[in-house]
Amino acid sequence: MMRFSTSSTASLPKSSSTFLFSFARACLCLVLIALASGLSQTQLSQTSVPARIKLLTLDLGCASQRNTLTTEQRVERAKNILDEFPADIVFIARGECAAVALAAATRRTWIPMPAAAAGAGLLTTWTQSPAKDGELWKGLGARLKAADGREVIAFAIEFPFAPYQPYQLSGVAHDEQPFMNSAEAAIAAANTTRGLHSEHLAVAVRAANTAVGSQSQRLPVIAAGMVNEPSGGDWCDQAVRVELCPMRVMWPAVLNLERAGLRDAFRASHSNVVDAPGSTWPTIPMKRDRSDRIDFIFTNALLKCAAIEILGEAGTANARNPKPTKNGLPGDHRALYGEFDLTTTK
Repeated sequence: MMRFSTSSTASLPKSSSTFLFSFARACLCLVLIALASGLSQTQLSQTSVPARIKLLTLDLGCASQRNTLTTEQRVERAKNILDEFPADIVFIARGECAAVALAAATRRTWIPMPAAAAGAGLLTTWTQSPAKDGELWKGLGARLKAADGREVIAFAIEFPFAPYQPYQLSGVAHDEQPFMNSAEAAIAAANTTRGLHSEHLAVAVRAANTAVGSQSQRLPVIAAGMVNEPSGGDWCDQAVRVELCPMRVMWPAVLNLERAGLRDAFRASHSNVVDAPGSTWPTIPMKRDRSDRIDFIFTNALLKCAAIEILGEAGTANARNPKPTKNGLPGDHRALYGEFDLTTTK
């Protein structure tokens, strides 16, 4: 009588046993390959997710004809905005009255930028890195580093306001300035008012665009705040047709910064000037006034804008003020809040 073994392979022919062993080994290899593939995909997805940087512009303007808030009221309003929109870097304009108090109230570091303007500066949760020899932006901007190692170079903007050429072209009386009737005259006057400031910043931005960080990598460059002059992209033929502005004007301040390698984040994200005029000033219009977008966030190509919006005065949302803040603004310029991803663009 023939006996059969209970062993799995003992009674099998040698060829069958070899086949089973090879099959099992192949299956094991496939499992290991699948696991390795899954791990590498997980690692890839983790390393390819850009770290988001949150930016905010804030006008803390001192008391004026338009705005009579006390310093305490300004700090409280600004703190409320930062509680709702916790930016990593805040670009402050006209902060001489309230920036230090706001830094204490929000546990942020205040970095004044006296070469930009008396009240200009950065309010940040990041650390200021030491400047390097030969850097051309002392007092205009700073190297900043996050706890996770991300690095940027940030510039605060606060260009002079008056004379305000859009008023002169639109027939709005202001400071007894003469009216104008040509784009050429407005551009020449704008260069007189802000040309030196925008050129100075453009030189610094060009230098920053060639700077490297602690890992010898090129750094994201950000310039934001109060330009106090519109963009030629806003005063365009399309805007003239719907009477958003009286004529086409290629305003020079923004153009200088764009030629230095920066791009206007809001207009890049909202290309239709009619659907999204993006007015940032004034929030408190006088008897006769006009609205313009004169506050900006600019970045170089190493940052990609994921979202950007204009935060306005308290009240009901409307075309001029699409996103009101709950408790109002500290100054008379609307704020810009943007979130940006690091890119690998060279």
